[in-house]
Amino acid sequence: MSLQQNNFFPTVIFPIFFFLFEEMGPKDSYVAYIEDHSANGTFVNRELIGKGKRLPLTHNSEIALSIQTNKGKMHYNISRFFMC
Repeated sequence: MSLQQNNFFPTVIFPIFFFLFEEMGPKDSYVAYIEDHSANGTFVNRELIGKGKRLPLTHNSEIALSIQTNKGKMHYNISRFFMC
């Protein structure tokens, strides 16, 4: 991890493990997705996503980094994402 300083505020540069985003799905509803950008793997409900690939998320999806047991829950509410 590195720290850079600019004229306004410090910027922290860190690795990106995954992206969370939503797209319009069937019947004018939104579908939440996770896209893996990690070097060691990202898992959803113990299923390996694969670098550069994505999977849909549902309420209470378990997201794990590196190994299947390093996990947290995904709480999805309309268009807001919460990680805990």
